Amino acid sequence: MLKIRLKILGTPKNKIYKIIVLDTKKNKIIKKLGNYNAQFKYFTCNKIELLKYLNNGAYVTSSLRYLISKYYLY
Repeated sequence: MLKIRLKILGTPKNKIYKIIVLDTKKNKIIKKLGNYNAQFKYFTCNKIELLKYLNNGAYVTSSLRYLISKYYLY
């Protein structure tokens, strides 16, 4: 099962997130799709790759679903 989620990086005052595709059975990162900087509200994501994984049935976490709907309105 594939899951698209946020991976936390950075310090507690300056949180930076990576948007990754994770294989939950092997617990292995398959691909990095983009970044989100919470301090500056900066969101970048490879939309074509994101839609490819969504069409193949990947599960999106609720926090990432909120960010995608806010910035891309899918």
